[in-house]
Amino acid sequence: MRKTIFRRVLLYEILLIVFVIGAVFSLSVPRISSQYILTFTRHLKESSSLLEPDILACLSRNDLQALDRLVKERAALAQIRITVIAADGKVLADSHENPASMENHADRPEVRQALASGTGTARRHSATIGEHMLYVASRVNVDSGLPVIIRTSCYLRDINTLMAALTRRIAGAGVAAALFAFCLALLPARTFSRQIRELTEHTRKVAAGDFSVRIAARTDDELGELAQNFAAMVGEIDRLFRDIEHQRGELAAIISFMREGLLVLDREGRISLANESMVRILGVSAVEGRPYWEALREPEFDSLVKAVSAEKPAHTGQVEISDRTYLCSLSRVPRGDVVAVFHDITERRALETLKKEFVVNVSHELRTPLTAISGYLETIEGETTGEVREHLAVVQRNVERLTRIVEDLLTLSQLEDRAAGLEMKPVDLAALAQRVAAIFQQRCAQKGLALKVETEPDLPQVLGDAFRLEQLLVNLLDNACKYTERGTVTVSLSSGNGYVSLAVADTGIGIPEADQQRVFERFYVVDKSRSRALGGTGLGLSIVKHIAALHNGTVSVSSRVGKGSVFTVALPAAPAHRQP
Repeated sequence: MRKTIFRRVLLYEILLIVFVIGAVFSLSVPRISSQYILTFTRHLKESSSLLEPDILACLSRNDLQALDRLVKERAALAQIRITVIAADGKVLADSHENPASMENHADRPEVRQALASGTGTARRHSATIGEHMLYVASRVNVDSGLPVIIRTSCYLRDINTLMAALTRRIAGAGVAAALFAFCLALLPARTFSRQIRELTEHTRKVAAGDFSVRIAARTDDELGELAQNFAAMVGEIDRLFRDIEHQRGELAAIISFMREGLLVLDREGRISLANESMVRILGVSAVEGRPYWEALREPEFDSLVKAVSAEKPAHTGQVEISDRTYLCSLSRVPRGDVVAVFHDITERRALETLKKEFVVNVSHELRTPLTAISGYLETIEGETTGEVREHLAVVQRNVERLTRIVEDLLTLSQLEDRAAGLEMKPVDLAALAQRVAAIFQQRCAQKGLALKVETEPDLPQVLGDAFRLEQLLVNLLDNACKYTERGTVTVSLSSGNGYVSLAVADTGIGIPEADQQRVFERFYVVDKSRSRALGGTGLGLSIVKHIAALHNGTVSVSSRVGKGSVFTVALPAAPAHRQP
């Protein structure tokens, strides 16, 4: 049978009542018994003191018969036993027995105590009358010089009878008190139990999702405070659940009307959520609960899922599904689920392809006439003089600039076409830097610039395309030489944390801080008039950025106006087993 709080509280109260009453009974009965013995002992002593003058009178006359009559009369009146004993233990008189037939009492403990100290008491069995007795002996000095002992005694069974009657009364009173205490304890126990049952029932309803329960505080004690706090808690939980339901509804509506496909995978790779757009993309229904590889059998997506890890919680890639191209962004949430968002980029990709093809076609179409124009200009230039010759020189410079723009556009198109690929192999950047610096040495000398190459010892190689890396450094040095009028251009090579850093520093005009984040955009120039005058195309740094990205590297710039600029390219070092 289930133990309720009511039964437990009631049991504890009963045990407490029994313990208290038992303790009172155990402590009071022995004390009362001792008090009774003490009272009877005083009574016997007082009786002995009252008898002492008369007994001494009889002894002074040596009238033992008168002594015997005296103790019998007084004993009958006081309802006690009186014995007069000589110093040698001989019984001279006794109220209940014939002294002549009684044995010597010199060995009685109360007699020995009285002879030694004047008074003696004892509780023992009397061999003479066969009863348990309480003895009080007093020593009395007689004129003859030898003392006598006046011993008074009473039956212990009289005391025991009184104690038994008293014990019954105490026990009865204890039972009555226990019943009264039980009745008093029953009411608060029931009240306490009822409130706890109500709280338990309301808690069960709340656990089942019923937040409409209301509980009233019936008392102003801790239970009442608990009921008030419980009601406040239920109200707050109800409010929070309503807010959560409202937010879930809004979130579900947002997810449902998203144009992008949303797919959530649990730790086992099962689909736990797919919005309507994702269902349309997959072309299957009832995908939730199924492994993702059953609903989406695309190797590119499988690779993306496996690439997402705790070390790299976000990953992006392109996935082809049913002749459509999607940009898939995956993220791993803290609890381990993977969230994938599919953006349809089919039209954008087609437009980019069209733009690339247009740029390539236009560049190819422009290259031939530009070459022809340049050739004719060179032919005509030798046959003209004066102002016409100067005009032709201006035309020639612009034709050369257009030719460079066309060449850079073709280069960018090649770099953006990842399908073209790179010829990746270990490259010694230190040797490459020396070769490129040699190309610019004369140009720098003509402007009065110092060109230095600083390389740390044992520089690791990088895994890359030597032609493209050379093109990257050529563009950086070309910019440094163009925009530096005096001072030094320094190429520095260093390594650390698995990367090789290539830095090109100059003491040129510098770049304003507002323009530093945009210098890698195509056709973006800080000073357009100066750039045109120097033959810049606005594409050199964009080519640098694309080449660095193709090598899984980064490029950054730090500059101060009037102090110079530092362009730093960080490339992953080649693995040790790829080093020659």
